[in-house]
Amino acid sequence: MDNKYNTLDTISTNHFYYASVGDKSGDMVGNMEIFPTLDNAKMWVEVSVIHFLNNGVEKDDIVIELFEYNLTDEEFNSIKNNVTAFFDNLYELPYKVIES
Repeated sequence: MDNKYNTLDTISTNHFYYASVGDKSGDMVGNMEIFPTLDNAKMWVEVSVIHFLNNGVEKDDIVIELFEYNLTDEEFNSIKNNVTAFFDNLYELPYKVIES
């Protein structure tokens, strides 16, 4: 999928957003990214949903997760600006559900 929104390659701030789009059956590969702003995350989700719909996934079968992270300095230091470390621990770190 074309990535025209501002995604984060490194995590350089305590506050950011995580978005994921997939399908219930797991037939299509799900996508997940992190973003500096909620607007970027929501725009990416919209494009991702359209991609799934265009590939035959029914609207009711699309699973969306949109979380806001506002980490403490200690939590932020635990992932060391590393996106992979964040994804390995995304459910262990405190987050606020925006959509699920």
